[in-house]
Amino acid sequence: MPRLSRSVGDVRSSPVRDILALTELNRPRGGMFVWARLPCGWDASALLDRALACGVAYVPGAPFFAASPDARTMRLAFVTNGVRQVGDGLARLAAALVGGPVEGA
Repeated sequence: MPRLSRSVGDVRSSPVRDILALTELNRPRGGMFVWARLPCGWDASALLDRALACGVAYVPGAPFFAASPDARTMRLAFVTNGVRQVGDGLARLAAALVGGPVEGA
């Protein structure tokens, strides 16, 4: 998993992370996903359509909670992408966030 660790490390220190204004971004010890939590007032499921329109996809995290789902969470996959692709994907996600919070129905 060295490539994943390097990609995640670059993302954590990247200015793109600041643009995204994520309140939390974990650094996994392995696996396929990085978990992110959007700031209060956001709903990751509701934001997905806007993200897809910007050319990026993620998995909303709420369905993965056994109890008390957190609608602000998302799972970001990096295992098949290099550092440049990760940066491009996060820039696209940042573009989706520009319109302001999207709340669930």
